[in-house]
Amino acid sequence: MISFFPERTVALEIFGLELRWYGLLYVAAFVLAWLLLPRLARWRQISLSGDEWLYVLTASMAGVLLGGRLG
Repeated sequence: MISFFPERTVALEIFGLELRWYGLLYVAAFVLAWLLLPRLARWRQISLSGDEWLYVLTASMAGVLLGGRLG
């Protein structure tokens, strides 16, 4: 079978700690959500406090991680 894409799951290894690609993509998605949530709130005219936004982001992160593991 011809392999067009290498099956490299480890993106980086630092002092024996392996950083995998899917983990880096999770972090990138959560940072992007953190940056875009206030903009979305202004556009949709939603007024939540900082603590409420932190709760929304934390619950979303937990749901993504748990759903990814269960799936």
